[in-house]
Amino acid sequence: MKTQATHTAQAGLLAAVMLLSGCAAEMTDTSAASGQPAGPRFVSQDQARELTAQYQRQASDLRALAARAEWEARWYESQLGVGDQEASRRRTQARQLWAAAEQADQLAIDYRRQVPHGQMQ
Repeated sequence: MKTQATHTAQAGLLAAVMLLSGCAAEMTDTSAASGQPAGPRFVSQDQARELTAQYQRQASDLRALAARAEWEARWYESQLGVGDQEASRRRTQARQLWAAAEQADQLAIDYRRQVPHGQMQ
């Protein structure tokens, strides 16, 4: 039987995953409607510098959450067996987080290309 603390921790992890996964997507990108591949929009140099740092931090946070989800999946498997539904759910969550981290990394790289050489801090 799961305790209240476990439910609270799961809800917190799920909220963080949803928040960070949503942030990795470009909300102003209209390429999905036009059929073009997604990519960064052109912004000022200052905005590009800020967005680069933001997406780098986001990618780091997402990687940490993915590693935690993988650890939890292994823990559930060790406690409840390899076929456990919760372990499977955590593995799926980890894969989604790794993908979101890759997307955030790519956006950081793309925005960094908009900053003149030597201008990153």
